[in-house]
Amino acid sequence: MDQTGLPAATGVLSTCIAFRHQHLNGKTTEEIEAYLTHMPDAAKRERQTENIFKGVDFKFFPAAVRRFDKLLADMEAELSRSAWLAGADYSLADIAYTPYAVRLYHLQLRGMWDKRPHYADWYRRLIWRPAFKTAITDWINPGYLEIMEPKGRETWARVREILATN
Repeated sequence: MDQTGLPAATGVLSTCIAFRHQHLNGKTTEEIEAYLTHMPDAAKRERQTENIFKGVDFKFFPAAVRRFDKLLADMEAELSRSAWLAGADYSLADIAYTPYAVRLYHLQLRGMWDKRPHYADWYRRLIWRPAFKTAITDWINPGYLEIMEPKGRETWARVREILATN
């Protein structure tokens, strides 16, 4: 499986769905623009501007959703052949993809794996591993969940529309 583009797709999903609200709530357009002006990388500044102001209407949002849909399809195929991503045993492959799976879960995008039983089983087994609590659960910022969960629920219909056009 190819991880190319996953960090960028994660940033797009996370910002367009949830974290944009940290910038929008209680701030004027001028304050947000002042924040963006201080970004030295012009390309990043342009993307962040679109992420914040357009949200799920950002031109790269559908591509980010489709990138994750492809990832889940690839994982489903692999997990139909073995218990874990690289074979019979839990490995670095499973560890590497855990943050992406957790982000989808926190963004309330679990519907993306409704018809992927092998992926759903993998995720259930993953979160029951003792190290999951230490490595993931104990490090989650509750403030992030307070944003991601409700905003993700609000966005699911749009994500479902994008997936239906694949």
